[in-house]
Amino acid sequence: MKRICSTGQRAAAIQTLLGTAKLNGLNPAAWLKETLEKLPIWPNSRIDELLPLTPGQIDAIKQILPERPKW
Repeated sequence: MKRICSTGQRAAAIQTLLGTAKLNGLNPAAWLKETLEKLPIWPNSRIDELLPLTPGQIDAIKQILPERPKW
């Protein structure tokens, strides 16, 4: 099944990530630049580490989420 995402949905997702970065004390432009530079070689299994969250927030989320399947 092909997933269709509108331009508006993509823009909303990007704005949400930039807003999250700002709320977490990060420079949104710097976070985006660093993330886009890392993305081409970043392993899919660690994609959550690129989110604009602090390491403590990521650990807290991992504690409440079920373990992802190892494909």
